[in-house]
Amino acid sequence: MVILLNVIIILFALALAAIGAWVAIQSRNNQDEAELSKKIERSGSYGVLRHSIREDLKHAKPAMAEIKAWLQQPEQNLSPEQVDNYIQQWQNSLDQVISTVEEGDSEGISTFRILIKDKDKDLCCFLHEDNFITREQIHNHPYLLPPYYPGCSCELTLKQPWDNPSKSGWKSLLPQEDGKYKVPDWRQLA
Repeated sequence: MVILLNVIIILFALALAAIGAWVAIQSRNNQDEAELSKKIERSGSYGVLRHSIREDLKHAKPAMAEIKAWLQQPEQNLSPEQVDNYIQQWQNSLDQVISTVEEGDSEGISTFRILIKDKDKDLCCFLHEDNFITREQIHNHPYLLPPYYPGCSCELTLKQPWDNPSKSGWKSLLPQEDGKYKVPDWRQLA
């Protein structure tokens, strides 16, 4: 009888140990899957899944209410119609940028150009017409995307391999020595 009781206790202990090991293994697998999904989302042009650029831009660009409040300040000397035009232009530019990045993601294009209009060349001195930016740069630095300030007419376009505006070829947009890009402050008008 004592032997039978000892065997039952040993079998019960082994069953509990097996259940504990199974729970530990399952917990570890769930953590590995979560880490893998983070890596996939953040793996640049080779990523299978990407989160929407819209969320990145919400954090990188000023809110519409903030822009409107700044435009309505007396020192800006703008009519309500002009304020509304600047706000509408800002929203249209953001929508165009989001559409272009999403189109690049769906087509597998990972390089983009920023077209600089003549009126923006003085304020956007960190850009050159030969520059391109990558999807990885956009993911890590969404503030690189236009618009940069109210009235900015810069446009984001897909960079096709056959596009080449000059004889010197394309050049990647490089950060300054501190690792940041010299994007203009948004509190100015074009």
